[in-house]
Parts: sequence; C-alpha cells; structure tokens
Amino acid sequence: MNLNNNFALTLGLTSILLGCSGGSSSSATPVVTTPAATTFEYDRIAATHTNKAWDSIIIGKFINDQQEFVVDYAPSTTRAVVETTTSMQIDFTGTTIGESAAIDFSRTLTVADATVTNLFETGTTDSVLAQSTAQTFADANVKLITHDLDYLASQRLQYTDTAFVESDLIEGRNESLFAVAYGDATEAGDLPTTGTKTYDIAIETILDAWDDDDTGLAGERTVATGTASITINFASNAVSGTLVMERFYDEATWAVGGDDIPEVDNGFPFTATLVDMTMVDGKYSGELDIQEEIDGDGIFAGGGVIEGLLFGPDADETGIVFTAARDDEGGDTTDLIHWDAFGFGMGL
Repeated sequence: MNLNNNFALTLGLTSILLGCSGGSSSSATPVVTTPAATTFEYDRIAATHTNKAWDSIIIGKFINDQQEFVVDYAPSTTRAVVETTTSMQIDFTGTTIGESAAIDFSRTLTVADATVTNLFETGTTDSVLAQSTAQTFADANVKLITHDLDYLASQRLQYTDTAFVESDLIEGRNESLFAVAYGDATEAGDLPTTGTKTYDIAIETILDAWDDDDTGLAGERTVATGTASITINFASNAVSGTLVMERFYDEATWAVGGDDIPEVDNGFPFTATLVDMTMVDGKYSGELDIQEEIDGDGIFAGGGVIEGLLFGPDADETGIVFTAARDDEGGDTTDLIHWDAFGFGMGL
C-alpha cells in the first residue's frame, strides 16, 4: 500500500526533506557520456507494490515514567518494513542503551482501518509534505507518517523514503517512537569503489526539552528542521560530515495538519559532528558530538548515534536516522534538565 499520495501510510511523527549541462563548439562532434550499467534492478518508492520487503534502518526512542531513565534509546537488532497495496508492516527488535530492556515491536497498519491527515511543509501554507496515518489497536494508538509522492518527486528522490512511527499505550504513560529510513538499498556489486560523493540531506527531528518548570512526562516538544552534509570516500569507506539544526516550529499545530505552522524561538540551534564513523557494504554508522555555545544560556552539549544507508543504482541516494541527547556528565550548562533530538533525513 503506498499511503504516500492517496493513502500514504507513514511511519511516525515528523519528517521534512529538504546534470550538468555543457556546450560544444558548432564544428565538434558532441561527446555523450553514458553512465555505467548497474548489475541489479531497483524498485522505486512511487511504484505499486503487492508485497515489498524494503531495506531499512530503524532507531527507537522510549519514554516511560516507570523506568530509571525517563527517556531511553535502542538501535535495531532486527527490522522489517513490508508494504502491500493495502497495508504497511513495521517490525523492530532491539535492546535499550540505558536499561538494557528488550524491545519487540510489530504493527501492521491498514488503509481500511486508518485515518489519514495531510501534513504540510513548515514555512508554507499550501505544500503537502507527508501523510499522517492514525490507527487504534486494542492496546495502543499508533501514528505512521511517510512522505507525499509529489514531494519526493520534487526532491528527485526515487528509491528512498523516511518515516516515523509513534505508539502510545492506551493504559499507562508509555510512548515509543521509531525513526525509519527505507527503500531499495544499493547492492554491494553496484557500490562505487573509487571517488568521493557529498550528500546534501534535509533533516527533521522531534526535539524534546525538559526545564525546571516541567512536571510532565513529555516535556516541551518542537519540530526542528535543518540540513546535513555527509561525504563518503568510496575507496577507503571513510565517512565524515555534520548535521545542523536551524529552525524550530510548533509541533502541536503541525501534527494535526495545520497549514500555517508558527515558528518558535525556544529551540537551541546546534551543529552535530559525525565521529568514529565506519561503513560496510553501503551501511554506515557512528557517533554524534555536539558542543554549541549559546549566547547567554551556557553550553549546549551532548552526543548520540547515527546510522545511514545508501539507496538506488550507484548509491545515488542516502537516508539517515539519528538520536542525540544532553550530556549528563556536566558538559551541558544550560538550564535544561534534559533534552534530546530524534529524527531522520534523506537526500542525494
């Protein structure tokens, strides 16, 4: 089921994305450059799929007032994103970093049982970004968001999508969120072996912050948008880059389909640097380091993890998922009790 344009079933709560021509002399014979043929075939996100198991990377965030760590995180041990003409299945297993708790999540959302809401790009009043699909199960309310197909086309993305899943238990204060990048990953035989490529990636996150006045579980939540620049050396598999969070919007207005989303000034713009990165067969991972001096508010400091995957022929596209949180060892000197950024991005 492609819930993107008409019934786009999506995973989650947030997401934004953010040739050459030449001349020749009139007397010369034009030179035509033909791209190297790829060995494998690749499925496009916009096609109709009867039972497509997508390649994916997923990271989870868990908020629970019964655990020692109010917020905990888990990279995936196993994962699955399976799309049919009428449903989307998301499976995740992993172990949380803080409490070493086992996570086993599996949901299948169906068109017939879901309510779909268009979500708009921040900063516009008429450009549809994604569809948010909500479905009620016996034990939880689940929201799923993926990008609108016209939006993906406008970004020239064919083989990659990103999504959020949000699951709220009906009984108890427990929220699970999953950031997902999925699509048709580049086969090892089609990966470049020489040269470098810099991917320009639009990113969006859910930014939660708890200050001295917060008594609730969720804290203060905003949608934060920005960009990432990630460079890959295909000869050495070296990966470097930065993520920059720049603008902040009212999440409550955005999440219900508002088309005039107010920008807020209570966020901290920051840059995260990729460190200790490795890449194997087109999948890369490592850590994020944040050290940002905020005028009059101290040092905004933290760290996190990032995963990325290359998609499409010749590794033309990439998707990332990441999470970062406050340095609780004293590096962060703002007046926040805790903050975290949880999101994804895609680009080419």
